[in-house]
Amino acid sequence: MSRSLLKKLYLKHKLFGFKISEGTDLNQYINVFNHIVSNLKRVNVKFDSENKTLMLLNSHAFPMYENLVTTLM
Repeated sequence: MSRSLLKKLYLKHKLFGFKISEGTDLNQYINVFNHIVSNLKRVNVKFDSENKTLMLLNSHAFPMYENLVTTLM
């Protein structure tokens, strides 16, 4: 496997497994999420706004964000 493919796989795994931890500052969490997406864009992985938004909303693993997700959808 090429290094670029391994990098893409690693970053995708990191993004798809990315979940917020209880007590995490939401702004900090969004910054880390955007950083992962930016790294993926650098290795030619394309994201449209809709998919990026859905991935971000899906990454909230705690009930305290459930109302936020429902409201935004």
